[in-house]
Amino acid sequence: MLSYTKKIDTLVTNPGISLEEILFSVIGHSDFDASPDLILTEDINGVNAGLFFIRRSKWSERFLDTWWNHTSFVQFGSTKSGDNAALKHIVDHLSPEETQAHVRIAKMQCLFNSYPWVATWKSVHRLIFHPSTTWKGAYSDGDFMVHFAGLNDKRGWTSRILREKTHR
Repeated sequence: MLSYTKKIDTLVTNPGISLEEILFSVIGHSDFDASPDLILTEDINGVNAGLFFIRRSKWSERFLDTWWNHTSFVQFGSTKSGDNAALKHIVDHLSPEETQAHVRIAKMQCLFNSYPWVATWKSVHRLIFHPSTTWKGAYSDGDFMVHFAGLNDKRGWTSRILREKTHR
């Protein structure tokens, strides 16, 4: 697997947690046919497009078409793809009724979208001024997965976490 770590953006770190358990934690029941169409996490910047659950439905098909066609958020020459900005824009502009019927945001980001916590001036500032938001998403051992969002050395982070997992 280490030969693929340059491309890894997300790593499942606890396969003992089932997707059904994660969904149950967010929606509170196991009738997935009567569940929201889109389940997201959010971080300090809002909803995150890195990892999400989407249920097959007419609403989801329209949502994905709308998201795909928000090309104005793609800035050529930028290191960002624009998908996250487009997702935030769309979700922020849904009516309250549509949001209530179709979208859920997990209370704890680390449920399925943990980030490694890296000590930088920016992250320390966020920790001081937004501690609960920061810790809701900080990766810790036992989390289902870790998302290397915005990190340059994904290979190094992947290797580090895999080493830690094998030395326990």
